[in-house]
Amino acid sequence: MFLIALGLLLIELQVRFKEKLLEYFSDETTDVATCDAIFRDCGSFRMGPFELMDLIGHDENFEVTTQVWESFNRHPRFNPSRIQKDLVDSGKLGRKSGQGFYDYSVGREIPNPKNMPYCDPSDSIIIEGSEKLPNSLVEMLKKGTVSIKSISGSGKIKFHGGGIMVLSNGKSSEERSLENGVSVISIDLCLNYQHSPGIVLVADPNCPGKVLNKAVGLFQSLGKQVSDKKIFLEWY
Repeated sequence: MFLIALGLLLIELQVRFKEKLLEYFSDETTDVATCDAIFRDCGSFRMGPFELMDLIGHDENFEVTTQVWESFNRHPRFNPSRIQKDLVDSGKLGRKSGQGFYDYSVGREIPNPKNMPYCDPSDSIIIEGSEKLPNSLVEMLKKGTVSIKSISGSGKIKFHGGGIMVLSNGKSSEERSLENGVSVISIDLCLNYQHSPGIVLVADPNCPGKVLNKAVGLFQSLGKQVSDKKIFLEWY
């Protein structure tokens, strides 16, 4: 009974995870190449979720999703994705048909992820509570050229003139901005910030452009590609 319950839970999580991805793609929160790059770079996955769906086949993916939907009495939470149905109906099944989210025609290249343009970094930052931040993030920042002042605190990175960076905790940057009374830029989670080629940042809607640019420039000065897509900051 335990194994059956565990299996159902894993299926539910997988379906919800995939549907959330497709929702972000549908409302243009992200594009497939950027999303897949984030999963490979920050999560150390061998391939991103859209690459995986193309590999498995959208016909099989859609069939499984439909079966889960039916097994939960067609609960709206498990509605099959219209995007995936359209792909199946148009014969774009993924790698086996030559086209899915990506075009696998001979000579076609996988598109590059969309990263932020170059920005000048902040001259200095203040790390409040370095012991409450991932060690790989703190060590990476210390190896850069930006001046750092460390003080006690709750795990924030502050910019002179306003604005802070915090680790993603499941809340939106807008919520956390209201909680902190200052512009907030969330840093998406990463297995190892030093080893990852990329970083994902999400600013609250009212964050001044100059504050976001300081954050982007900070990580670019450390050799990182920076994306401003909100991949699962609200999901984790």
